[in-house]
Amino acid sequence: MRGHRGRSRGTGPRLRRHPMSPDPLRALCLGSLLASSLALAGAEIRIVDANGRGEGLNDGTPAEPVGGNPGTTLGEQRLMAAQYAAALWSATLGNGVSVSIRTEFVDLDCSGGSAVLGASGPTQLYDSNRYAAALANERAGRDLEPGREEITARFNARVGKPECAITAWYTGLDNLAPAGTTDLASVFLHELAHGLGFIKSATSFRDQARDDTSGVLLSQLSSADYDAAIRRPSGVSWIGPAVRATKDAVLDKTDGLMRLPDGHTFPVARARFGPGHLSVAGPVVLAQDADGGTAHDACGPLVPSPGALVLADRGLRPDAGLFCFVAQRALNAQAAGAVGLVVRPIQPGTGPTSYTGDAGPELVIPVWGISSADGAALEEYVGDEGGQVEVDADGRRAGENLLGDVLLYTPSAYSDGSSVGHWDSSASPPLLMMPTINPSLPRNLDLTPAALKDVGWSPPAGLSIGATSLGPELGEERPPRFIVHVVNRGAETATGVVLDARPDPALQLVSTALDCTGGLPCTLGELVPGAVKTVIVQFALSGGVPRRAAVEFRIAGGSPPPPARDAVTTAVATRASGCSSAGSGPGGLLAFLVVAGFLGRRRPPRSR
Repeated sequence: MRGHRGRSRGTGPRLRRHPMSPDPLRALCLGSLLASSLALAGAEIRIVDANGRGEGLNDGTPAEPVGGNPGTTLGEQRLMAAQYAAALWSATLGNGVSVSIRTEFVDLDCSGGSAVLGASGPTQLYDSNRYAAALANERAGRDLEPGREEITARFNARVGKPECAITAWYTGLDNLAPAGTTDLASVFLHELAHGLGFIKSATSFRDQARDDTSGVLLSQLSSADYDAAIRRPSGVSWIGPAVRATKDAVLDKTDGLMRLPDGHTFPVARARFGPGHLSVAGPVVLAQDADGGTAHDACGPLVPSPGALVLADRGLRPDAGLFCFVAQRALNAQAAGAVGLVVRPIQPGTGPTSYTGDAGPELVIPVWGISSADGAALEEYVGDEGGQVEVDADGRRAGENLLGDVLLYTPSAYSDGSSVGHWDSSASPPLLMMPTINPSLPRNLDLTPAALKDVGWSPPAGLSIGATSLGPELGEERPPRFIVHVVNRGAETATGVVLDARPDPALQLVSTALDCTGGLPCTLGELVPGAVKTVIVQFALSGGVPRRAAVEFRIAGGSPPPPARDAVTTAVATRASGCSSAGSGPGGLLAFLVVAGFLGRRRPPRSR
């Protein structure tokens, strides 16, 4: 994943900001869209189409409706996926000030077996670079710069074309992207989170990130110490209280702790194959070739190692000789009588890896990944002390450090687009804000709402609603449609939930779809914690095409009832007005990584 482009200032990279004087016509256009929402408890997060005629969000290539997306052209389906994501963030955050997102599809990089999927970020940082624009507005209770969008977002129009066939966009709204495709709504959700404030260039973000070596916040480090910290694998963690309170319900308790008699503890990552949760104890021995070879990679038959944990290197041999999958190494260790395999990468700066593969049902010993540094320390311990250790299979959650805080992604090879501004790739299950996109990400948005709370948002703690217009601007053949999400951010199940609406007099209800098909009011029923109900509402115009058509959507019933600020939102559909939009540079990028030979599989490729 490639991410936040920036320039250095103070203690680290900073979002590239592009000063922009609001155009008077543009300010008037945005003002007409948003003025009514600013006074309401629940405001809209709105997609502003920045593509020209016939391109990107206006691409007229015919398309069949798919996965609940009713669009009939490629451009419409892209736009509706973006609007789906915008409305879901509105319901999740309960924003009281409207947010505008300048959105376009353009040609981004696609080369070397990877593609940049999207790029986004705040158009401005406020309060000495502390808050992203949308968050600064929310905290101020008003739009600090009327006529200026808060977020700019770009997505790759090349994806799926012959020159970028490593993946294709899936525009359905059902979170069921087929193998070989990338869920566009998930990419929108990821990129909008960057624009809303999950971005390393904002001080409010760095205030929640700690260098675990020094115990100092990233925002307080010198430039040299910052540069060192963000290149230390598994060395930076999130200490915000909301994420700390949420993580145990999100992360799998699948990773382990290796404990030495001298008190040292090493984090280890359990492989995604093998017997699963199985704690073991015994001496650690280096992998030794049965034929007397000097390699310690367990790629061939090993000398007998009964009752031991075998420590094997992972990487090319100096002579570029035998190279094998981790699953084969595990079978070789098992054949030697070992009770477990610990794999150490020889590449310096590599953290514990949760290896993938398929060793078949005959593998009955656990496989663990250890960092290169801890692996070297373990080898030294083996030589000095005899090597007795124990591995607690359930010692920690995947993606945590030894203190139980969630790790940020800090590989030794720094990437301006990926490092720091994402959760570590060791987390399980896969998270929305990881450096690579994953299939079937849950629509409760996992740790991301809690992280945004830590940086300054005040998301609802129960039922909440968000909505925005769906599809292109109003026209004679484009009656107004809206997409509405009702979410439960509370800790208990909500029952008897009812959705209703109060449209402008010029609108007449035609139909509802997805989680409500019987018109309005509509009984959505029970929402368990984290659940999302989605409804598409279509109206007809009684008369000519108005300049704007607004609908107030509300949660009309539900127990426990939501506070008034979370129960009502207003969405506005507008007539094509000729308003143009200008924005600033991106703050973050998301890359889709493909390994040759495994394109289209949902599971990761096997680890070597």
